[in-house]
Amino acid sequence: MNYDLEEQTAKFGENVIHFVSTLTKNEVNKILINQIVRSATSV
Repeated sequence: MNYDLEEQTAKFGENVIHFVSTLTKNEVNKILINQIVRSATSV
């Protein structure tokens, strides 16, 4: 089985972005959502 790390990390970032888009956005969550997206998409 061949694992493409670049493809897997890109897919992970996309999944996280999709997940956080389903969350309720308020003043507290907005900050946390931004941090989650930044950390999940930085490699």
